[in-house]
Amino acid sequence: TTATDFKGPVEFLHDVVKKSNVGLNIASLNGVCLENGFNKLEIKKDEIKKFAKESMKKGSIGLKIMGGHFPITFETSKDVIQICNDLGIYIAYHAGNSDNGSNILGMKDAVKAAGKNSLHIAHINSYCRGQIYQVSKESDMALTMLKKNKNLISESYLSAINGTSSEVGEDKKPLSHVTRNCLKAKGYNDDYEDFKKAILNKDCAISKEEEGVIKLLYGKEAFEYWDKMKTKATACFDVNPALSRIALAIDKTDSNFTVDMISTDGGIFPRNETIKLGLKLVEFGALTINELLLKSSYIPSRVLGLYNKGCIEEGFDADLTLVNPKNSEVLATIVGGNLAYENGKFFDNKTNLIILKEGEKYVKSLGLPYTIVSIKDSMFYKKKKFLKKEKK
Repeated sequence: TTATDFKGPVEFLHDVVKKSNVGLNIASLNGVCLENGFNKLEIKKDEIKKFAKESMKKGSIGLKIMGGHFPITFETSKDVIQICNDLGIYIAYHAGNSDNGSNILGMKDAVKAAGKNSLHIAHINSYCRGQIYQVSKESDMALTMLKKNKNLISESYLSAINGTSSEVGEDKKPLSHVTRNCLKAKGYNDDYEDFKKAILNKDCAISKEEEGVIKLLYGKEAFEYWDKMKTKATACFDVNPALSRIALAIDKTDSNFTVDMISTDGGIFPRNETIKLGLKLVEFGALTINELLLKSSYIPSRVLGLYNKGCIEEGFDADLTLVNPKNSEVLATIVGGNLAYENGKFFDNKTNLIILKEGEKYVKSLGLPYTIVSIKDSMFYKKKKFLKKEKK
């Protein structure tokens, strides 16, 4: 019922929302990335601050450093985190910089860049794929870092596949460094010709939207679509080991989950398997049903400052997903008390933007529905306070 766009540009999200009728609640983090005009390793502090304030005014609740895909220097990432904390807005980080990429060393740098500042380190399992050490060791390292740094918010996802840009630049290399890493992990060179081979060999899928449904293409069909799109599509690689996915989902520290939340990390790819695989963990006994709801619904609502969501109680927003527990099939979705989806059919409901007070004037001028939140008063900045409250 609620999603957060972790890339932007925020203007693109507004265009999508105007055409959308599925009734989602959507927040936005504007990305420090190529699409927003950042193509240098180093960015000046005043430029970062200006971008952050403009993003707030346009409806974003914060920024995201796209370091794994589009690296910047360690010092620049440190500046982005500090500026966002000074402004009291959200800041997420796909770990990686110009020295260390999207791996466990990149995560180590992200933790160091945060210092004592609040930071959301995105999709922890992305750094536990066995690129530097064994998967088990990387998982242990990631969990240890999170246990030692209570200022960090984190999530992991349950899907085996990832999602990354398939666009190739003028130098015949994928623009995204994550895509380059995935090709290498599958035994290919990170250039156009080997990317083509990976697709034709079905070691890489390409996603395509057809009649409102996104599906994965493989082999010749995938290559032909990728070629038709001039490589501007989305690639999906099977790169997430079960060992790290399970370990990160269930580990606890002092009765609290070490990784705070379960996410989809891009349900659009398609890999929104939180319900399907989450219920498998419940069936196995690794999580209780209440723990799954805590990680996938309640805690995310508190991190975003959405205190009327995440619970089925009188006075809370009627945001509900009805699921058949026998086959994990979603039967219906209710958002704000309105039926949004039932048995394969979507109903006409306006999408609601989640914004900061600074973005109200602009979003109102677009004629879009919105909800105002305060990130500086949310679990993002006050994690210890919220965890103490939950223990009671």
